[in-house]
Amino acid sequence: NIITPTGLAWLGQFYAGSLLVYSVLVGYGILTVQLLDIDLKLRWTIKQGTIAAAFLAVFFFVSEGSALFFSNALGNALGLTAAALLIFLMAPLQRAAERVAARAMPGVKDTPEYASYRKLQVYAAALESAYQEGGVTARERAMLERVAESLGLHPADAERLEHDVRGRMSGEAPDGDV
Repeated sequence: NIITPTGLAWLGQFYAGSLLVYSVLVGYGILTVQLLDIDLKLRWTIKQGTIAAAFLAVFFFVSEGSALFFSNALGNALGLTAAALLIFLMAPLQRAAERVAARAMPGVKDTPEYASYRKLQVYAAALESAYQEGGVTARERAMLERVAESLGLHPADAERLEHDVRGRMSGEAPDGDV
């Protein structure tokens, strides 16, 4: 079979779309690892976007539907009234938006345990970067201490994590691992 120009164009668009989706997923993965709380911010954005979309949809459909059957002025007034009535349904709307956000990003919750876990992940990444060249210089040590302090890590936790990372980077099993 000979590939037609239409088929070739479709294949090119599919390839470009695939690259776009791949780029977005890779970018999200990098941001998740490098930026603290990006998951929480993204979940919050999904939740708030769902609420805003509901208000816009109700306003649009009611105002346009009313304008189609009645007049433009009455359509706009009914659209605003319907959107205002959504204020009374805010609690159920927020619960629905939370369900949408939970389905979109399962396992991401703003809990103290999650925040502590993410802080340890960030500090571990900083430690791994410092130990990539072998040892930790005095300048790197000062920066690591500032990072641990700015993350609010207890010195004992930071020391234990550093011991684990140092063992992992040198190929040894950390204490307690077999």
